[in-house]
Amino acid sequence: MTYKSPGVAPGASADPTEHTPAAALGQIFVAPEVLVTIVRQVVSSEPGVARLSGRVGGRRKAGRGQIATSDGVRIAVDEQNGVTVDLRIIVTAGVNMVEMAHALQNLVTRAIEHMVEMKVHGVNVHIDDVELSSSDEAAGPPNPSPAKAKGQHK
Repeated sequence: MTYKSPGVAPGASADPTEHTPAAALGQIFVAPEVLVTIVRQVVSSEPGVARLSGRVGGRRKAGRGQIATSDGVRIAVDEQNGVTVDLRIIVTAGVNMVEMAHALQNLVTRAIEHMVEMKVHGVNVHIDDVELSSSDEAAGPPNPSPAKAKGQHK
């Protein structure tokens, strides 16, 4: 990632020891593996996520972008430093998966955009499994209300 500073604001001090524009000092590069670490931290702290899955999906697109992967996380950075994240997670039983997935999308996007100022094109959440506790396994599947037979009326 290359960070370009907007320069010194009008009316601000031009003293180079006080406010040296980042562009005057050089460029900043962030390895895609750093993004993987950021994403892993965000995901592991979210309630409802049992763990990241060991699987990583997705294919490499043609182009000069960079890709980094780790258990359950795939980061693709395109030529314009745009980021696409693929998460593969295992959730805890009883969690609202849709709400949790939306929360992860928002949290990951904010973390990347705030910490490294890169544009996030998308965060794809793949739920690979549900982790049941030992008490959930013993109880078996939940009992849905019985369906009415055809032609039955109340």
